This record gives sequence, C-alpha cells and structure tokens, in this order.
Amino acid sequence: MRGGASTLYAEWDTISDASYGGSGDRTAAPDIGTHNVADAYLSWNPGVFVTSTGNLITPSVVQEFFIRISPVSLFSGPLVVALQVEMWGDEPAAPLLNGLAASSWTRTFTGTSVTDHDLNQYLGLWYFANTVNHFEFDLTNQPFISLAQVAVDIAQVSEPYMLAIMLTGLILIGSMTRYRSRPI
Repeated sequence: MRGGASTLYAEWDTISDASYGGSGDRTAAPDIGTHNVADAYLSWNPGVFVTSTGNLITPSVVQEFFIRISPVSLFSGPLVVALQVEMWGDEPAAPLLNGLAASSWTRTFTGTSVTDHDLNQYLGLWYFANTVNHFEFDLTNQPFISLAQVAVDIAQVSEPYMLAIMLTGLILIGSMTRYRSRPI
C-alpha cells in the first residue's frame, strides 16, 4: 500500500526543467508526490527538450533518462520495486535498475493518439533479497520516444510472501520441464 511505513513512492507527471535544481540543469523533482524519499529526481541529456505538455522528447539524439531516488532510511530485503512508465512512440528498450534488468517488463496499455505514435504504458518489476540504499533507473532510448509520466513504488515484502513466490516459480519450472520431457 502506498504510504505505508515500509514503502517508498515517487511520481512525475508534468516534467519541468526548473523544478529540481535550477533552470537549464535538465532535472525535475517528482511533481505528483513522494513518500519516504530523502531525495529524488529525473534527469535527461542535452538535445532532449521539455514539450509544452511537460513530456520529454528529441528527434535527433539517443535519449538518456535517469531516475535517482534515495530513501529516508535503508530498505532491508526482500524488496519489490515497480516502475510504471507512460511513453508515446515506438517500443522502448527495457530499463535497468542499479544496472540490473527487470524481472519482468510488460506493456500494460496501448491507446491511439492524434499523432503518428501510440500512447503506451509499461510496468517493470525487480526483486531484491538484500538491503538497497539507493535506486537508479536507466531508461536510455532511441530518438522519437516521448517520456510522459513515471511512477516508482518500492515495498518491503515479508519473508513468507517471498518464499511463496519462489516456490510457485520452482513448481512452474518443474512442471514445464516434466511436460517437455514427455515422449510424443
């Protein structure tokens, strides 16, 4: 649940260049809200610009979007991290968190728009067994993908819940292996 003692939350909806540091530094603070966050910002590289609707886009350079979040206190594992992203345009590259690929990266919604590009929403999930003291997302993509909204939710997960997830995964893998090894 968002806002709980063992959760962290940060969300960007309308990205503003002057909202975190200073005008022209290409960083933005979360504008919708935060919880349990000591520091959070979204940054982008030169050549990417903020549109009049608060999206980030470029027609000419690789887009380097980074989200950096420091919690108020350390989160001890196990953790589940969810990244929700809304983008216009082509299929984006899957993001990284602290250099790690997501356990799953799924398109959760596609809608048409008045432009030549569809609106797409994605959900990425990561699971950590140990303590994590910072979270750095890398959403580097090719030109013509417009970053519109971002939400990050992090929660500590109880040991029994994490064991149930792992056990379910092992059972599924075992049943798939058994099914594939049957003679036809």
